[in-house]
Amino acid sequence: SSTSASPPKNPPSTLKLISANARGLNNLERRDIFFSEIFNLQPDLVLVQEQKIKNENLNMILNKWKGPSFWSSTESSQRGV
Repeated sequence: SSTSASPPKNPPSTLKLISANARGLNNLERRDIFFSEIFNLQPDLVLVQEQKIKNENLNMILNKWKGPSFWSSTESSQRGV
């Protein structure tokens, strides 16, 4: 006799992750395009590297994001955090 496996009653959840190397978020037009794409994709988690956000733009970005976030930013062109 042949037996087939039944699918699990509660399949594992999936995580939609976006990792972006997003220099240029100090530019309003680029920032709007970036957020538009992120919001359209509806990810569960977004990782953004190389942003070099100016301090005066950080509050604008956080207000637009509206979700939980962690930032480690610098205006310096030095490598590393």
